Amino acid sequence: MSEDTKRAILVGAKRLFIRFGKRKTSVDEIARAAGVGKGTVYFHFRSKEDIWDTIVEEEVGKAFRRITDALTRADTAREKLRTYIQVRYKVFGEELDILNIQQGVLDELFPEITQVLEELKTKEIGIFSEILAYGVERGEFRKVDVELLSMILVAVLESTAEYWIRQVRLVGAEEAIDNLLNVFFYGLLTAE
Repeated sequence: MSEDTKRAILVGAKRLFIRFGKRKTSVDEIARAAGVGKGTVYFHFRSKEDIWDTIVEEEVGKAFRRITDALTRADTAREKLRTYIQVRYKVFGEELDILNIQQGVLDELFPEITQVLEELKTKEIGIFSEILAYGVERGEFRKVDVELLSMILVAVLESTAEYWIRQVRLVGAEEAIDNLLNVFFYGLLTAE
């Protein structure tokens, strides 16, 4: 019962935060959305900020569990890179609710969303580093500065996200991923 109540509070709060932002959402409204009293909200959470932090932690955790689960099914480093990019765009572009908020709410939450994105970037650099090191160790990739290349890959994915989503809609996810990885693996130069 207690976990169900806590879940109802989080679901109601997330819906309100996405629609109205934190500033315009009160604990009273969260309680009403969850179908509980205000005291029950405070029994489970110290504050509205605590609710927000829990929602973000759960969303990000869910996203990375989905990604890491997919990576365990890929054998080669090349497959792992392809899987990571494919699942990353699906999860972050379509399924991570907390990033799919209205512009006015995004403006209010910009500093907090920026912090979340920085934490995501750090995790992504770690995942890419593991994949690249795995590829080097197996002889699939030549020796490279794994950390530097990981930072570059994350920067490329981050800076091209909007373009990437449009590309995927135009040519399809498979073709867009293949084009990106083709340049990554083989570069732009023809064989000499």
